[in-house]
Amino acid sequence: MATNTSGTLRRSLTLWNSLTIGFATVSPVAGLYAIIGVQTVVTGGGWFPALALCLVMQLLVATVYAELSSQIPIAGGAYKWARQLGGATAGTYGGAIYVSSTIAMLTTTAYTGGVWLAIFFGSASGTGATLVIWGAVFLLICTVLNLVHVSVFKLLISFGVYAEIVGSFGVALLLFFFFRQHDFSELFAHLGTGTAPSQPAAFLAALAISGWAFIGFDACSTIAEETHDAKRMVPRAIFFSLCMVGSVVLFNSAALTLSFDRTTLQQTSVAS
Repeated sequence: MATNTSGTLRRSLTLWNSLTIGFATVSPVAGLYAIIGVQTVVTGGGWFPALALCLVMQLLVATVYAELSSQIPIAGGAYKWARQLGGATAGTYGGAIYVSSTIAMLTTTAYTGGVWLAIFFGSASGTGATLVIWGAVFLLICTVLNLVHVSVFKLLISFGVYAEIVGSFGVALLLFFFFRQHDFSELFAHLGTGTAPSQPAAFLAALAISGWAFIGFDACSTIAEETHDAKRMVPRAIFFSLCMVGSVVLFNSAALTLSFDRTTLQQTSVAS
């Protein structure tokens, strides 16, 4: 069997492949439906402006990431960038923050995915321990899928993105045009009527919670060494994936807020 001994990286991923990985990692369905109930409980409503502001702030972060990935197109993300720019100490510090946030993000995703997996198999009424087991099963499935050949992985990611766009955006379109119950003023109403002690506190809480809907767009940079023309393609993938996800999340959140009453949205937090 012939082996690759030239030391040349096999760059088999295109701009579309890199973009879909960023889109799938952020996941508008997982991001939005994981926070919408908590947002409504904490703020009482009117959190849409905070969500939009958070997206703008994340786009500024994405601009920095895009520039870094164009200058240092290597796998490792924040750790490697910090190490290249500031030395070993800065790299260790940046890497520790990056790993901590990734663990928190993946734990939340695994647990939420486990809840949906349990619902799919008819076990939604299980105890907390049962849902944790379902989360572990979900994590195991995802781990196995990450071990398959890159061509199969690309196909699965593309299929997941198509399904997510059709499912989330399609449902949002139906809600917005056929099931809307409120005026657009509902998007800005009721701020501060939740568990937060005041309107400023509610807005800051909404801003912090919204961040979870846009985490993971830097995943494109972790596959830079497998991407064609990484210095040009990876920065585009980082920025475009966040723009795509942001558009879907904003439209979905508006459609849900305008189509359901606050009590129903609050119950999604209890259900999840």
